[in-house]
Amino acid sequence: MTLSLALARVAGSVAAKAVAKNLAKAAGVALARNAATSLIDNCFRGKVQPRIGSLVYVDMFLGAAEHSGIYVGGDEVVELGGDGYVRKVSARHFLDDGSLKMTAISIYVSSHGGRGVGSKEVAQRALSLVGSRRHYNVFTDNCHRFCIGCLAGDDGVPCISLPHLKDIAKTHLGADEWRVWDR
Repeated sequence: MTLSLALARVAGSVAAKAVAKNLAKAAGVALARNAATSLIDNCFRGKVQPRIGSLVYVDMFLGAAEHSGIYVGGDEVVELGGDGYVRKVSARHFLDDGSLKMTAISIYVSSHGGRGVGSKEVAQRALSLVGSRRHYNVFTDNCHRFCIGCLAGDDGVPCISLPHLKDIAKTHLGADEWRVWDR
């Protein structure tokens, strides 16, 4: 092995360790921020009941991502799963599907003025798609895009992020805050 190759390996492992250390530190900060927000939302802010057609979401991966769905009544949510199937699930299952990715302790509900907001049309759109299958892609056709289709009545609106979905919920439901579901 040449000296330059040996130095490159050492430098690479030092850089990799530094990157890993910075990522761990960032994850720790994100976890602490997520825990603090959850504590405040669950203990100090008013909770709400969802309305039929409310947009709901939960945190995944310790707050690094979210999963969204549409509340359709009877303690049930219509969601697009990672396997591409649209299904109706219990609120309990929506909160914790048994996988390690679901790390939420609360379901957040589209709200305005301290009350849940929804639309029966949104719920009907979601229910009409139960049992269908989509070409799920985390970047181009995910749960957030499914929910935008239900909210806007237009499946062609591109959306892959919760902030964009919240903007659409504000337009179509009047949601300007997100409160914990009082279960």
